[in-house]
Amino acid sequence: MKKIFVLFFVIFFPLSGFAEQIKVFVSVLPQKYFVEKIGKDTVLAEVMVLPGHSPASYNPKPQQMKRLSDADIYFSIDVPFEKTWLPKIRENYKNLYVSDCTQKILKRKTDENFFEDNGHDHDGHDHGFYDPHVWMSPLNALKISRNIMMVLSQKNPSKKDFYLENYLSFSKEILELDLNLLKSTQNIKNKNVFVFHPSWGYFMDDYNLKQIPVESQGKEPGPKYLAKLMEFAKKNNIKTLLVQPQFPLSTAKVMEKTLGLNVVTADPLAEDWKNNLIKTAEIIVEKN
Repeated sequence: MKKIFVLFFVIFFPLSGFAEQIKVFVSVLPQKYFVEKIGKDTVLAEVMVLPGHSPASYNPKPQQMKRLSDADIYFSIDVPFEKTWLPKIRENYKNLYVSDCTQKILKRKTDENFFEDNGHDHDGHDHGFYDPHVWMSPLNALKISRNIMMVLSQKNPSKKDFYLENYLSFSKEILELDLNLLKSTQNIKNKNVFVFHPSWGYFMDDYNLKQIPVESQGKEPGPKYLAKLMEFAKKNNIKTLLVQPQFPLSTAKVMEKTLGLNVVTADPLAEDWKNNLIKTAEIIVEKN
C-alpha cells in the first residue's frame, strides 16, 4: 500500500515541479510586472518601494533588508533612492546579483521647469537630472524585459528556452499595445497635458504629447511660476492635470478651482503596467 502511494505521488506530483523559485527584488512595481511576465512561476518577485511611497526618497524597511539577504537577484532601474541604497546593498549582500534594467535605454532630460532655463549642464555629468521613469515607454519596456530575460536565463539555464518564449510573447503584447496607443492618441488636437510631477515624459514623447510639470525642481510651484502655469493653461486651453497619489494635492486643487481643470489621478508606479498606460491614454483622449 505504501509503495502504491509513493508511485501515485511521483506520477501526479512530479519532483521537477518542486524546483526552488528564483528570489527576485525589484525597485518599483512596474518591474515586478515585467519580471513575472518573463519568469512566471519560476520567480518569486518582491518590490522595494512599497505602494504609496516615492522612489525619490524611499528608505527600505528593516524586514525588507532581512528578506533581501535571501534573494538571488536585484533588478535596479536607476531611481533616486538607489543612489544611496545600492552601494550599501552591494557592500552588505555579496552573493546578491545586481542587474541594471536600464541598459541600452537612451534617457531623456527631466522636465524640471517649463518656462525657464534652469542652468544645469546636461552633458551626461549632471548627476540626477535625467528622467528615471524609463518604464513609461512601451519601447523601453521591450529593452527592460530583454534585460530581465537575459539575467534569468543566466541564473537558471535549464529554463532559458522558457524565458525566451515568454519574452517573445510579451514583446508581441507590448508592440500591439504601442500600436493601439498610437492609434488612440494620433488625433488629439491639444498635445499639452499638465502633470503635477514630470513622470510621464517617456510616454508623452512616444505619442507626440507634451507634459508640462506643475512641480518646479521637485517642489510645489511658487506664486510666480503658478501664475505662468495658469496663464499658459488659459491661452492654450489645457483641460487636464494628471496627479499621482504619492504627492500632495494642494496646488492641484487650486488649479482645478481656478482654471476648471480635470484633475485626474494617474499613477506611474502602478503594478498593472499595461492597463495603466491604456487607462492614462483614455483619460488624455477623453479630457482633451
